[in-house]
Amino acid sequence: MSGKMMGLVTVSLVVAGWLGWFAAVEVSRGAAFRDEQDTYERFSNAFTVTDAMDRIELVAKLVRRLTPETLPGAIRAFYDDQKDVFNNDFRMLMWYWAGQDPRGMLVEVQKWPEMRAQRMAAGEAVYWIVKQEGLAAGRAIFDQLPNHQRDPALAHLILAAIEIDQGGGLLEIIDAYDWRDERDLAAGIVVGRLLQARGPENLAEWVEAIPSGPGTSNDLKAVAFRAAQNMLMKHDHFEFLESWLERVSNEEWARNGGWRTIGVHLVRRDPERGLEWAFALREDQNREEVIRETIRAFASADRVGAYEWILEQEPSPLLDSGYARLVYEFKDRKPAIAMQMLQQIQDPEIRGNAIRLAEASWRDTPEKLREMLMEELAELKATADDGS
Repeated sequence: MSGKMMGLVTVSLVVAGWLGWFAAVEVSRGAAFRDEQDTYERFSNAFTVTDAMDRIELVAKLVRRLTPETLPGAIRAFYDDQKDVFNNDFRMLMWYWAGQDPRGMLVEVQKWPEMRAQRMAAGEAVYWIVKQEGLAAGRAIFDQLPNHQRDPALAHLILAAIEIDQGGGLLEIIDAYDWRDERDLAAGIVVGRLLQARGPENLAEWVEAIPSGPGTSNDLKAVAFRAAQNMLMKHDHFEFLESWLERVSNEEWARNGGWRTIGVHLVRRDPERGLEWAFALREDQNREEVIRETIRAFASADRVGAYEWILEQEPSPLLDSGYARLVYEFKDRKPAIAMQMLQQIQDPEIRGNAIRLAEASWRDTPEKLREMLMEELAELKATADDGS
């Protein structure tokens, strides 16, 4: 995963919860700071506290006592003690500072040697500029940020746009990312915030209103649909998702998601539930394909559990993709199990591919084991050639 993608993932997981918590938490403000020097000393002392929960509570109280007049003392303490400052400390100061002067904060923190401070400042500055001046102003700042600051600022930009109900530009934000993986991540942040703010029905309407593209998996509508489906599953909106798919699963932009994606997602979270769901599908819901992909995903996520489950089933072509995946999972770990799975595959093409995979891997095994495995593979290939 690229640094850009990792940044998107990390920030999208924390930004909404963090901003909501800090903005809403009720703490005792305590006595006001006497002056800038008093502020400096109080924050410097706070950075000596090592207990994480005590540290969060103390720094939060101090930040909430800040005024525009005493803010310079806090900034100086953060700058002087950067090696002792925790990430949460930075976030709390940036939250207050950006609310007072987002543009000035962004310029000032560019001079700091701490890369993490620069990244956090970029996110908070973009958030507050959007809140105070509108989405266009926030986008203008966002587009000028260097890559190491732009990526973590994306979630803040999206969250602020939704909060001020200027979500019309969200598609342009996704469209700014060219590669499919990066688009998927950007779309995940967008739809996650939309789902949280407006609910599943509004999210589905937003996706369906996106103009259709030429039919590639990287079209904005296809990207948004995949992200929406993933978020709906993540937050257990399965009943709504199934009703939505009944309407749209045959659309071109929905073909890279749909029923198969649900099965794969469910079986990784709860194998029994995922398998039961897949086998209960109707034929017009691509039942056989979904079953195959669900079993394959089960074997990838839990090879031991999948092996134990598949031994209890009657051999069937529906299980072939699962057998083949278990060959891959066990070929280096337990060749005997891989050989057992090879013998169960019924489809000639799937079996041939799995045999070639195992054969290539076993060429590097110790001589005695290699001879035994190759002999068994020869017998298996001969049996397949005979059609028996």
